[in-house]
Amino acid sequence: MLSPFRDQVERIRLRIGETLPLEQLREFRLLVDTPYGFQGEERDLMILSFAIDGEASQAAAYLNRADLFNVAITRARERQVLLFSGDERQLPATHLLRRYLEYLEKPGAAWQPGATDVARQSLCQALQEQGVSVWNHYPLAGQVLDLFCRRGDKCLAIDLIGFPGEGEGFLELERYLVLARAGLETLPLSYGLWHEAPEQALQAVLQRL
Repeated sequence: MLSPFRDQVERIRLRIGETLPLEQLREFRLLVDTPYGFQGEERDLMILSFAIDGEASQAAAYLNRADLFNVAITRARERQVLLFSGDERQLPATHLLRRYLEYLEKPGAAWQPGATDVARQSLCQALQEQGVSVWNHYPLAGQVLDLFCRRGDKCLAIDLIGFPGEGEGFLELERYLVLARAGLETLPLSYGLWHEAPEQALQAVLQRL
């Protein structure tokens, strides 16, 4: 279970500890944490708790961070349950959570076969239009990078999350550290974020180059 808010995570942990035996927690590999605690982690079932309302403007602004939201929505292998206690229409039209909820409510919102191939191509094209050189499946430091980007003398690896194919998975934290020791920053980018907010995702990449 994931919540972006530390206070809620601690409250959930307390209640779970009071009601479930330790053996059962271990059996089901139950993890309750913020997005930072889920870096490099996946679960078959993810429960996301976004407990914000119209009065929680500071919390809503925190939740609109692309890096945090990107991790939160890409941890589920099979099923994701999203809990939201407010009205997404009270959030700004460009807010990531509002756009994500509105997208999920659309009829036929399920991803179609081949759609992610198009998304990957459109990402590469968008980067190239900004003067970025892009290589797919680039070998470096014993790893095969989903995308290797260079603009001028700055380089960046992009870890594509939720893009089926060779880039379907995500890099483990240790592999991020290997690349960091090689002097290369790695940016995780989810298909959901690229699909719903491509300009924001593109700017996040360009800011690293």
